[in-house]
Amino acid sequence: MCRLTPARAGLLVVALCGVLASPRPGSAQVVAGIVREAESGVPLPGVLVSALREDGSRVLAVLTDSVGGFVMRLPPGLRVRLRAERIGMETVDTPPFVPGEGDAEPRRIFMGSRALEIEGLTVRTDVQQCRVSEREARVIQRWWDEARKALSVTEVVQESELVRYRIYQFEREWDPGLRTVKVESGRRSTVSSSRPFQSQAPETLLEKGYVQGNAGSRIFVAPDVRVLLSPEFLGSHCFALETGNDTARAVGLRFEPTRSRKETDISGTFWIDTTSSALRFLDYSYANLPADVPGDEAGGRVEFRYLPSGAWIVSRWWVRVPRVGVRTERLRGESYAVYEVAGYVDTGGRADELMTQARGDRAEAWGRLEGIVFDSLSGRPLAGARVQVSGTRLLALTDEAGRFVLDSVPVGPGTVAVFHRDYSAGGSLVPAAEVVVGTDTVVRARLAVPSFATLAGTLCPGQPSLPEAVLTGEVVDDGGSSLALARIQARWQSESGSGGITLERRSEGQTGSDGRFLFCDLPSGPEVELRVWVEDRWRPVFKGELRPRSVLVRRLEVLRASGR
Repeated sequence: MCRLTPARAGLLVVALCGVLASPRPGSAQVVAGIVREAESGVPLPGVLVSALREDGSRVLAVLTDSVGGFVMRLPPGLRVRLRAERIGMETVDTPPFVPGEGDAEPRRIFMGSRALEIEGLTVRTDVQQCRVSEREARVIQRWWDEARKALSVTEVVQESELVRYRIYQFEREWDPGLRTVKVESGRRSTVSSSRPFQSQAPETLLEKGYVQGNAGSRIFVAPDVRVLLSPEFLGSHCFALETGNDTARAVGLRFEPTRSRKETDISGTFWIDTTSSALRFLDYSYANLPADVPGDEAGGRVEFRYLPSGAWIVSRWWVRVPRVGVRTERLRGESYAVYEVAGYVDTGGRADELMTQARGDRAEAWGRLEGIVFDSLSGRPLAGARVQVSGTRLLALTDEAGRFVLDSVPVGPGTVAVFHRDYSAGGSLVPAAEVVVGTDTVVRARLAVPSFATLAGTLCPGQPSLPEAVLTGEVVDDGGSSLALARIQARWQSESGSGGITLERRSEGQTGSDGRFLFCDLPSGPEVELRVWVEDRWRPVFKGELRPRSVLVRRLEVLRASGR
């Protein structure tokens, strides 16, 4: 049981408590496969692959390894389908099948990136919307699906292998106003368990509430992953979108108990990164507290960490409970008790290191990387650049000052790459820097995109002189598919050398098999129009001016005549 009392605060944290039964090896059929990214064919590690019965219930779940492979043992004769899920990518279901002799060949699953457009998503009833519009309900469901993936993967990691955590645990006492820490103590320990922290059963919390016991002996219960994913939790809370938090580029998925809920409960917000769709942390507070439990600040936080292997773990946590005092007052000759907050107690910890038997007890530790990205073309900080640790899905966007922060970076040497839509031509131009990350220090990096001469020289080799501007990108049809081997033409106006006559200039080429195009002979200054030959006519796809010494990358859509 996970509990906190005013007298002594015990360890409380989100637990990874799923029950994933493994069939007996003697009667099982082996199903193996590989998951790849649809467009590039690159293997995808850290994908949650689940075997589902016909009613949608889960038989078994595993994570793909570093080369996208997975192996699972399934009961023979059971008709199942495989579901592949990963943060920021479309969920894929295979056709149903019965494990047996026909499974000698590995099953291949291809996943595409999740589109930003959310129209057409099914609004399901497992997440209560509670008086919101249909449009908002779709958005809520979309972000809940991303949060659920991280929670489910965390659950599978805990269930599938014995995990050893090196943990720093602390206890901190505050004054009633949370202005001063009165006492703080801490200790380091190694916890070996497949489920080091756990809550009460979801059905128990639904019946008894999250704050239990009588005055002087209260138990404050925190939710674990099993609780957050349970039908009992989802069916007793309403969800809504939240904005205005000081967390940049994050969307809040807020939940509150339904109005009919009278037992003590929790309200909170899942904060999800809108760039990577990664679940960052959960803030929660206790709701429907009894009259003898004051303390509006009672609650907690759980932070999640994404590992390069694709696994998710709880990296930091704390729970805050009130110390309750009582005094007697008299009014009109009668005595009555007044309950007030005498202070708060925080109990929490952080996972400094993770070791698993599956990795030969090899320790994995993390550090923090901060930095700034400059634009070599203008000499100013570059906003909106994507900074990524190579070989992982750890990424951040630079702010208006060009700054970025990357947490949970694997300790040791690594490569940090920078992408920007105005400089990255299909990922081939990626400025990178080598860094060495430690556990106890913050590593700071100063990165810069290449100069125009470097970019133009790479894109347009063999040119007699440096181009004025470069325009490149991809042409797609109105369905989003690359338009291969299509004629593409650039047009602009320029004055002739004599008489001030204005002439139309043209440059023509062809898209590649991947729909990409490149113009290295365009001028800066005059308006340039791009058009593509489709369905026996030229169709415009771009019009605008090119800045001097600029590389412009655009994804251009052709609007066909049919259906328009």
